[in-house]
Amino acid sequence: MFHRGDVVVLNDNLGHYRGEAEVILKDIPNDGQRNLVGGLSREISWTVSIAVVTTNHEKSAEDIVGSA
Repeated sequence: MFHRGDVVVLNDNLGHYRGEAEVILKDIPNDGQRNLVGGLSREISWTVSIAVVTTNHEKSAEDIVGSA
């Protein structure tokens, strides 16, 4: 099981996605397609997760979490 804040790298089982790094945003089962390489502390994992999504999808943090 991977938990929120875990940092994983996709392995050869996922073909052209292999080597891609991910930050886990919600708990998911370990399906054998990812390797755990580290983790983020609970305090910073949400902020970093927003930054990763923003970078990958070219959206602002407000687009992702909604306006206050």
